Amino acid sequence: MVELNWKKDFEKSCEIIENPDLFSEDYMHYSKIFNFRTINHKELYVKMKAKWKKYLGVLASTNPMLNAVSMGCKNITVFDINLLNIYFMYLSIAAVLALDYQEFLEFFYSIEFDKYYGKHYFEKMKKELPSDVLKYWENLYKKYPKEKLVNLFYYPVIDQKNSKGVQIDVIPSNIFLEEKEFYRLKKELLEIKLRYFVEDFGNIPTLLKGEKFDTIYLSCMQNLIYDNIDGYNYFEKLKEYDYLLAKGGVIQGGYLYNGLDTDDEKWCSYNLKHFEENGYQKENINIIPGKDYGEYHLAFIKKKHNEI
Repeated sequence: MVELNWKKDFEKSCEIIENPDLFSEDYMHYSKIFNFRTINHKELYVKMKAKWKKYLGVLASTNPMLNAVSMGCKNITVFDINLLNIYFMYLSIAAVLALDYQEFLEFFYSIEFDKYYGKHYFEKMKKELPSDVLKYWENLYKKYPKEKLVNLFYYPVIDQKNSKGVQIDVIPSNIFLEEKEFYRLKKELLEIKLRYFVEDFGNIPTLLKGEKFDTIYLSCMQNLIYDNIDGYNYFEKLKEYDYLLAKGGVIQGGYLYNGLDTDDEKWCSYNLKHFEENGYQKENINIIPGKDYGEYHLAFIKKKHNEI
């Protein structure tokens, strides 16, 4: 874990807020906060058929990790190249601990702009934030009106146009956003062991060498790391993650949006070939939770049967 430098991170966040259409010079570690999930984790996690005891995963919107806790994980390790996602993780955890169910939904998903990331909700959450994380968010709320503050997020507003999608797709995709599970999560978060790494996907196998995890979640990383763009091939590096899996452990290695319905047939074929060669099985994940309209995201999952 790295020690947070809230003053530097605050300054970099201000650059993003002031220039939301530009990358900062340190864009690898400072980019817009990814505040929405992109797949139906409720269905994906069930289909992984994992033990859900010790978890390693991409942090992203924090939702994957919160869903893992809802599945029973007590030992949580997350990583992300974007340092600002760490601040969002702590904000999300504080929101679960401090807000009631309806307040949580309004803070993260409301189309009413006074409620969406509303400062009155943030005031309730302050007592649950680590000192440096509190200073970071407190200074952002002091410096910027909400209209500018939301420029820090990948999805800055929820309007009438996309609110239906949030209600029928985004919220139901998360286990912990069922009311009963949300209140259970409040208790579960008090018992977890949590650590984070601000690191590239390619560095994690070396950093965690010798450790074993029951569950590994890698989101759609293969769509972001093309051949040698980061100095390595994604699928070659993915093989190293096998050494981090405990016997009987399960890894989700990537997914394709809208399954095979893509304009880039070459990229789709490339993924299918390499995941198959690495021993991954395809799983259809309904785009709309609980509704099978014949449209799916395609997830790639593998279970480790033998020790390496």
